[in-house]
Amino acid sequence: MKRLLALVGWHPVDEVAEQLATEFFRLVPPKKAASEAVMAKAIDAVVGHAKGHRRKLGWGFVTSTRCSNAVKWRVLERGYPADVAETLARALAVAMSQDR
Repeated sequence: MKRLLALVGWHPVDEVAEQLATEFFRLVPPKKAASEAVMAKAIDAVVGHAKGHRRKLGWGFVTSTRCSNAVKWRVLERGYPADVAETLARALAVAMSQDR
């Protein structure tokens, strides 16, 4: 079954990345002018959920990095500035790589 899903391009990372981007979108909509404190709180919440997914699914470094990059692109697609997407992706990558 995993091979079939891999052939069509689906991977659990894609589902988790979509969930994390949706959560970020819910916490801080792109059109809403959020303070740095609100943004930091939202990033911390998303990072916490990402670490939980990483532990539950047993992801290594490469898969965790793939997830953080996928979240970055989904956040950009939803209209966030590039610096916000980059900050979120960096926080995800660092937190998931340190959480062993």
